Amino acid sequence: MPDRHTPGILVEESVAPEQAIENAAAAIAAFVGRTLRGPLNLPTEINSFRDFNEVFGSLWRSSPLSFSVEQYFLQGGRKAIIVRVINGGGSATIEIPCGKEILTLEARSPGAHEALRVSIDYDNIEDGDEQLFNIVIQRLRDQHSTIVADQEIYRCVGVKENDSANIANVLLDSDLMRVIGDVPSQRPDRTVKNSALAEVAYLGVSAKGSDGGETTDYDLIGSATEATGMHALQKVPCFNFLVLPAHARGEGPGPVALLAAARLCRQRGAILLTDPDAAWSNPAAAIAGFRRLNFASDNALMFYPWLRMINRLTGKMEDFPPSGAMAGYLARGSADGKVWRKPEETQVLLRGGIRLSQIVPDDQAVQLRAMGVNVLSQYGSLVQTGSELMTLGPGPGGSRSLRARQVLQQAIESIRQGTRWIVFQKNDEDLWKKVRLQVEAYLAKIHREGAFPAGKQSQAWFVLCGPKTHSEIDLAEGALNIIVALAPVKPGRFLIYRIRHLIGQSDVTRVIGLELESINYLSG
Repeated sequence: MPDRHTPGILVEESVAPEQAIENAAAAIAAFVGRTLRGPLNLPTEINSFRDFNEVFGSLWRSSPLSFSVEQYFLQGGRKAIIVRVINGGGSATIEIPCGKEILTLEARSPGAHEALRVSIDYDNIEDGDEQLFNIVIQRLRDQHSTIVADQEIYRCVGVKENDSANIANVLLDSDLMRVIGDVPSQRPDRTVKNSALAEVAYLGVSAKGSDGGETTDYDLIGSATEATGMHALQKVPCFNFLVLPAHARGEGPGPVALLAAARLCRQRGAILLTDPDAAWSNPAAAIAGFRRLNFASDNALMFYPWLRMINRLTGKMEDFPPSGAMAGYLARGSADGKVWRKPEETQVLLRGGIRLSQIVPDDQAVQLRAMGVNVLSQYGSLVQTGSELMTLGPGPGGSRSLRARQVLQQAIESIRQGTRWIVFQKNDEDLWKKVRLQVEAYLAKIHREGAFPAGKQSQAWFVLCGPKTHSEIDLAEGALNIIVALAPVKPGRFLIYRIRHLIGQSDVTRVIGLELESINYLSG
């Protein structure tokens, strides 16, 4: 998907007209929250919890996100995007002697757990050159480890003012550290080994950073103009689920953060997973708490109750919010992009010895489901979801069905990506025919696989792309319009979308109020 929110060039591969449209990615979860360390407000892709450990640190009591990501991968998630946010906090510094002066480097990422060190040498620097030096910057796995997790080497950097090789200018490209304050007039002293057994001499942190306070809803939201918080996800091509774990005190995000997240998910065709508060300690409290929350969205899911499992930090059974584990379960079932599988065809069991924090009586489960909350159940040692997962509000067509929502999003996004090849083609009737045939072949395929409830194609989907779907302005601009109508909820109840392609961008718009007479006119 072209990223229109980030300057620069993003090259997007697209299929050729003779190729079949493939299912778009449907199993990528994004997590926004506090971590032990790592880059700030920079979406970072990981493929395992080991990757998370290397970049963002280990499990941390003050980071519900760390437990959520662990549970995501335990339940079958394969790919995640992490956005670290912080409330205040400070960065570690290293002071490097330069004769009688000091060169101060500051960690790019704030926090008290950044384990950094540097080494200065003059290897291969000409004798008599008092300006140049080499510097090695390393980040260790943790403060008690000697294992190097990341390293940067800069050769022949200097202290000369207004020079491109000046250390302050060179470290503008560093992911680890930057210069703060003035650069001394004298180059740094060569680092001396602190023991005869040391192979290389290093200088460690002079002043530790700080972790700041507990994150708030405003930290999660961030800034759209600065691409921070959840808005940093505008930098990534695709994500399917957004997880906002509960704050460390056990409270879920408030209405302001939920509304911002739901709006972002609507823009990006994703699903928000949010958690019930820890204070909803029984079904009656959950019913009352959800009413007070007063939040509804067809782009959001909530599961209840919390899950009981082993905390690997303490070795004891503890209760955890369910969003991370449930995102992993959903990603597991969507790994091949076939989100239209019927509920009984999906794996509904949670892995890893999980229990429920409480059992919800049937009458209260009915009340919670009526609100759109998905109630988990336990049969012996097995935790299961309901047969039909629901969103927290009715979507287009009036349905709360998550499956219908995913079918709609998956089909439209797959078509959008799969027809990008047209932007460099001549916009004429031959092109329109090729597009129709390609999209019809894709929809017929997923129809056979069970994406739509209707048996007949005429009651399940149709595609329009021709002279009557293009105005003179469209043709002058080089825009190609594809009208796609899908009926994921009930046969013949179509939801109609326009996919519009231009060079450098693609837009999807829902068409409201397009009656059958207009459809017949456009197709005629």
